[in-house]
Parts: sequence; C-alpha cells; structure tokens
Amino acid sequence: MFKAVGLDPRFDGAHADLARSLEALGRFDEARAECETGRQPAGDVAEAFQWLEVAISEGATGLIYLRVHPRLDPIRHDARFADLVARYGLDRI
Repeated sequence: MFKAVGLDPRFDGAHADLARSLEALGRFDEARAECETGRQPAGDVAEAFQWLEVAISEGATGLIYLRVHPRLDPIRHDARFADLVARYGLDRI
C-alpha cells in the first residue's frame, strides 16, 4: 500500500503517513499497528548519531523536537546527545 515503508522500514515518517492514510480509510486497527511499528527504538546508536549529524548539516526543521521526541529516548543519556542539543542551540530554551 505504501512503497516508502518497504524501501526503508526504519523511516518513522513513512509509518506515520501510512497510519494517517489507513485511519482515513477507517482501518483503525491497522493504523494503530503501523504507529507502533514506527516507534520501535533504533538498535544502532552510532548510526542514529550519524543521521542526526546529517540532519543538522542539512538544517532539518524537525530538529526542533530534538529534546522532546520520544524516539530519541534511547540515546538521550549519551554525552554526544547533549553536544548535539547545544550545537543546534536548543540548550538555551
């Protein structure tokens, strides 16, 4: 139904979009399941930081949620996380 999920199952945005589509079709159980699939924690911490570095270098606007997004909870304790927050200027708010 949604090709982006198949291309990279770890991309949360694709799962969220698919869940909204399923909800619009009235397929609520499938939508809930898709939301849960998109919330699985990343197993590779180093890769997570690499992607965050890419996002910062590209000026990704979604980084405003860096301090609060639950998807990042598994890496929040890492010292590199505090560094990212400071470099993005979110340590001042």
